[in-house]
Formats: sequence, C-alpha cells, structure tokens
Amino acid sequence: MKYEHHYSGWLLPNSERKRLLEIIHPKFDTIIAHHITYEFGITKKSILPSEMKGIIVGEASNDVIQALVVEISGTINRPVGGFYHITWSLEKGFAKPFDSNKLLSQGFDFINPIEIEIFPHMF
Repeated sequence: MKYEHHYSGWLLPNSERKRLLEIIHPKFDTIIAHHITYEFGITKKSILPSEMKGIIVGEASNDVIQALVVEISGTINRPVGGFYHITWSLEKGFAKPFDSNKLLSQGFDFINPIEIEIFPHMF
C-alpha cells in the first residue's frame, strides 16, 4: 500500500476559532488555531475519526510557540504518541506548527476546561 502525504484529524470551525480567540489570547502574531491531528501517513481511503466534541484542558508556550492540549473521548494521548493539541500561535520564522509536539513533551499547564465543537477532516 502506498502512503500519501495526508493526515486525518479535526478541523476547528471558524465559529469556534473566533470564540476561542476571545478567550485564549494568542501570544504571537502568527495565529494558527486551525486543527487537531489524529493520524499521519494515511490514504484518501482511510476512515476519519468520528468524534465531534473536544475539551481544551491545557496550554503551553515558550519563546516561539503556543499550543493548547485537547481531550478527545476521555484522553489527551494520541494513539501514535504525543498529545492531541491545537497549535495556537507562533513566532513566524522561528517555529513551525510541528514544534508543538516538542513543546508539549516538556509539559503544560492545566486550564479550566473549555468544550469545543470539532469536525473530522482529511488534510
């Protein structure tokens, strides 16, 4: 089976993005706030995750990136390792969204839970 450069996850709808940006202020000028990754290296025939709700439960940042930890179906742990998260903002030219994984592996702070609506999506 040939794998393509696709990944699955959940899209953060514009209405939720707008609502959350009023609650959780971006620390950097480049706002991502776009999606939560589920699985990398999938094909166009792969099955999407089915969950439609998530809960933001944590936040982390350093000098170049900010990420939010998301609980989905009772866990923050992605099946392939790492945490479910939304890259929230970053310092352009100094960080990439992928850097959220390393940031969160160093720890994060729990915050008051915020329920969000999410949509399964293939990227």
